[in-house]
Amino acid sequence: MSIFQTINEVTKTDLITDRLTQAIESGLLKNGERLPGESEMARMFGVAPITTREALEQLRSRGLVETRRGRDGGSFVTSDQHRNFKRLENSLAAMSTMDLKNHRALYIALVSSSARIATEEASDSERTGIRSAIESLVTSLNQQTPDSSIQECLSRGHQEMQIHTEIAAATGSSHLVNTLIHLQEELRHLLWIRFADSQQVEFLAKQYAYAAHLLETWQNQLFERRITDIVIVGFSWLAERRIQLLQERFADGHSPKDSSNATTYETPLEISHQIRDLFNEYGETLRQWELKLTERSSREVLSKQQFDELAEQLTRPLLQADRLVVGAGLIPSPDFLPNAPWHSSWWTSQWPSDARFTEATKRNGDAPIIQPLRISDNPQSASFYDFTAQDWWQTPRNTDGLHITGPYFDYICANKPTLTLSRPFYVNRNFAGVAGLDLDAGSVEQRLDSMLLRLERPAAVISNENRVIASTRNTMLCGDLVRDVGQLHAKAIISCGVGSSSAGSATQRGTGIHGSALESLTLAVL
Repeated sequence: MSIFQTINEVTKTDLITDRLTQAIESGLLKNGERLPGESEMARMFGVAPITTREALEQLRSRGLVETRRGRDGGSFVTSDQHRNFKRLENSLAAMSTMDLKNHRALYIALVSSSARIATEEASDSERTGIRSAIESLVTSLNQQTPDSSIQECLSRGHQEMQIHTEIAAATGSSHLVNTLIHLQEELRHLLWIRFADSQQVEFLAKQYAYAAHLLETWQNQLFERRITDIVIVGFSWLAERRIQLLQERFADGHSPKDSSNATTYETPLEISHQIRDLFNEYGETLRQWELKLTERSSREVLSKQQFDELAEQLTRPLLQADRLVVGAGLIPSPDFLPNAPWHSSWWTSQWPSDARFTEATKRNGDAPIIQPLRISDNPQSASFYDFTAQDWWQTPRNTDGLHITGPYFDYICANKPTLTLSRPFYVNRNFAGVAGLDLDAGSVEQRLDSMLLRLERPAAVISNENRVIASTRNTMLCGDLVRDVGQLHAKAIISCGVGSSSAGSATQRGTGIHGSALESLTLAVL
């Protein structure tokens, strides 16, 4: 199904702007540094001069570049290190922990495999070069003081990136090197932030010093493990720092500026009601879709075209109005539509990003691009997608009511961390399919984080599948599996999806065909 995934419309201007923004924020391009001219930059990037001109205009609008006239004129970086560091921290606070886990998994895989292959295949000179780079970083870390500038701290992050890149290069694989560099860019060099933390600096100096010793003494497996552990600890630090930033923002926004009164917290019961209301709003939307579809189907046998038109009519208003919703539709049972088995009516939406306002979204205005999902309905095809095997289908098939699946990485539809809400629809009291919608798990996490921060203690929202949906504890990230929820000592059960379905009367009479249950979430105060 990856063949027909939605392709994000990112222009060359957006890519250049993002790359230069990251270089400025991370200190690779320093304050006052003169950028190449438009024509020279266009030649270097391999694009038309108008593309670099547009990129520079965007950088000027962000206050990152200024243009001076005259003989000594040109475009110059206007970088403030404190502002840049704040922008990096803002990027961390805005990142979902599931995205953080996604980057962590790939980074660990790349560094671990690179270290293993490099220690086996690198020449003596390459091993010496890697060790020298590590020792240079250790020297820099040992020279760092509390008075060191933010620019100096971030430069240590650049040194670390160079070490990882040299290790990857020693494998002889350009794919490893390019993937690692691209990953650093996607992560926006956020690992560099930890070099401004004195405790992390002390830890890193010791760990890298030991790694250099392991490399010198040919203890290859221990070297690989040490380099990998450093990365793991780094991402754990990012998760913890993210929570700290959110707590600081909450305190700044809610504590009186001129009073000694403490921040006013809410009770777990109050927060559980707010969480229930959030999910019940979507549950009610699905119930209304179900009722309308059932009413229409009871009057006539719908054709494939009529079913698609009705599905789009029901889902498009929600997709156009709600940024949390990234997909929605109706999935009929394989035997529901005449001459159209395995058909699905699903639409995806892509909202313009603040960081990347592409040409397509400019044409569309501040509204999402909504597209139908195209999947194979041929069971003989290698790309056939059997939706009846998915949890979001199977549970509603057997149990009437709202069901929440995830968080999980949805590579079929949204191509991002997703929560799927679904419930069955019926025709003549017989199961006929599923109505569902996809929520951006990262955006839901941020919404729930703002609620959980109002509690006096760390807390987590856990799905019925024992998956963490949101948490204010850095050891419980979105999507993590909590193997024994029963061991959590303070819990509130949140019942979602109140409302009878079109099969309600049959269910109440106990036909035995469908059970009836409310979806439960757990609010655990930790």
